[in-house]
Amino acid sequence: MIAARRLGSSLRFYLRGNALTSIGIFVIGLFILVALLAPWLAPYPGDALGQVHPSDALLAPSAAHLMGTDQLGRDLFSLVLLGARVSLGAGFVTILFALVIGVTLGLIAGYSGGWLDEVIMRLTDIVLGFPSLLLAVAIAATLGASLDHAVLAIALSWWPWYTRLIRSQVISLRHADYVQAARLSGLGRARILLRHILPNALTPVVVQASMDLGSVILTLAGLSFLGLGAQPPTPEWGLIVADGQNYVLTNWWYVTFPGLAILISVSALNLVGDGLNDLLNRRERGVL
Repeated sequence: MIAARRLGSSLRFYLRGNALTSIGIFVIGLFILVALLAPWLAPYPGDALGQVHPSDALLAPSAAHLMGTDQLGRDLFSLVLLGARVSLGAGFVTILFALVIGVTLGLIAGYSGGWLDEVIMRLTDIVLGFPSLLLAVAIAATLGASLDHAVLAIALSWWPWYTRLIRSQVISLRHADYVQAARLSGLGRARILLRHILPNALTPVVVQASMDLGSVILTLAGLSFLGLGAQPPTPEWGLIVADGQNYVLTNWWYVTFPGLAILISVSALNLVGDGLNDLLNRRERGVL
């Protein structure tokens, strides 16, 4: 908790002189707000539930349909707004799953050492031996096409990075004076890990997760584009782009607006991740 408070204080000081990170945080905050309020902001929320309007198919952007309509007559503005909830929510859940797996294994490996550490790290190396995107595609194809399976597939291909990172942090902290004092006082292993080591080892993992979130959302969109992620009528950005790929030359708005949503959100997340990484490096050098 102390490390988290120090990071928060350093972050506020850092943001005063870093416009790009501030812009990234503002944009992501705006996207999250849109995702939360999407059912009320969308002019045609029923379109995301499967309602179709064949007579309004492929209408160009207008006052009635700010981003035009798709081949089924659904309002793209509504789909993009509601897609923010699906895409961002799925991205956060994927990162959370990967963190739970990776941090748990990293804590066990780093604190236990010995044969258990060796087994966990060899398993980590095996997973890292496969390109994460190809592994996610293989897992999603095996489980079956759905958004839930895509989330699970990406989480199962992403956790090793967090295992390695948290393990290195735990190894550097397990012989700290406050950990030795907790051990001598009779505290159990689980309590020492969760109360004394994890809070002080988690900062670089959170920074890495913030850097990975944009890539995860992009990977989710890619799986949906390939037909292995979200399925109709789910308003997921990658799925909307996939549905509109045959209309790129004739109805430009179909893929442009969901594509821009992916581009802007991922770029903003990368700005935030890079800013947090730079902040962590400055703190390690004693600049902040």
